[in-house]
Amino acid sequence: MNPWGILNIDSNSNIAVIRDAYLKQLGSRHPAKDPDMFQRLRNAYEFALNKISRKGSPAADENFFSNNIDFNAKPPSEKKLLSYINNLLDRLYFENEKSALFYLDEIVKENDFNQIYFKAGFEQALQFTLATLVPFPLALANRAIELFQWNKNTAEIQTSYLAAINILISRTHSQEKQQELESLSKHLWNRKARLAKALLGPYKPWKFRWLALSTKNLSVIKEWFTDFDKNCPDLLRYSLNKKTVLWWRNAIKKKRTPGSISELCSKKIQAQITYMPIFVMAFTLSLLFPDALFGVFTLVAYGLLLAFFGPSLFFIINFVALVLSFIISTQPWFIQIGIESKLKLHTLCVMDITVSYFILNLLMILLGGTVRVVLGIRKDYKIDKMFYGFLLITFILLAHIVGFGVPNPVR
Repeated sequence: MNPWGILNIDSNSNIAVIRDAYLKQLGSRHPAKDPDMFQRLRNAYEFALNKISRKGSPAADENFFSNNIDFNAKPPSEKKLLSYINNLLDRLYFENEKSALFYLDEIVKENDFNQIYFKAGFEQALQFTLATLVPFPLALANRAIELFQWNKNTAEIQTSYLAAINILISRTHSQEKQQELESLSKHLWNRKARLAKALLGPYKPWKFRWLALSTKNLSVIKEWFTDFDKNCPDLLRYSLNKKTVLWWRNAIKKKRTPGSISELCSKKIQAQITYMPIFVMAFTLSLLFPDALFGVFTLVAYGLLLAFFGPSLFFIINFVALVLSFIISTQPWFIQIGIESKLKLHTLCVMDITVSYFILNLLMILLGGTVRVVLGIRKDYKIDKMFYGFLLITFILLAHIVGFGVPNPVR
């Protein structure tokens, strides 16, 4: 429905007609009971005001409140009340909002505000005024709520104007937060920038899954959503893609799926990552030093292999190393290398297979596990089990056979 139809006026209406139509519907349907309706009404009101090329700030005059506010039997001086409102609007639009705040703080100290009827009339007039101002003066509205303690009223007993003010405060916070996210999304190589782009952009679950791999990203999103829910729920309700919001809410609630290296890898593999340099160094030294020290370093290297790869892989690796050393020893080029000790050859094969297995296993865990998470495939991430290790070792053996050639006994 077009804005003029929502307001139920002609498109050539002036500002007074637009304002009266807005206030009429605002008074007939309570914003707190139907916030979506109020959003449509407010958007139509702002569109209509902008259409006639004006700021949309209705000037207060003697007729501004008389048809819309029902004063009590003994009302205060209407002219004096309106003079306060007029002066407040003059400070707001001809100076700045800070000046209007100062003026509001000062006038509430006047003797007029000691009179119950005058204060009640002023509050009603101020609520009425704030609900119609475009752009909405956020700081002024917050100060009025604080001064007159409007927030103590529950939603059920709030006037339509006060309910509209509270919704406009939330919407203004949402607009400011959206601008903050848009500004943040323009930064490069920044965690929050990537997350802001994901929230503001189209619905892309595969991209969200990739970002959700990091617990830090989820923590940032959770912190943002907590702030949005408290201060600017309209941002989640109207500005952001509903599917995007729902996806991230579910991601925050779900039990964490492994994402980082420490999460994807078991403790055994983490130990392998930590001690692999020592393992390689021990095997290297065992090959370089004479027989006496060779035995010491070999024992250290085999001890690390047994401790961090487990008995099963220890024996599988040694068995494959025996096969590989046999293959190498039957090649014509092996005689030219000059390795006379078969134990040293076996040790060299063990180190070769172990390092190859470690690198391939780690890559498969990181790449394979990450791909499964991104694609949304849920599987057991402890993929360093015996059957998987056996398949990987077999692949390594076949790759070496292809590289070195099939056994060819030396004659």
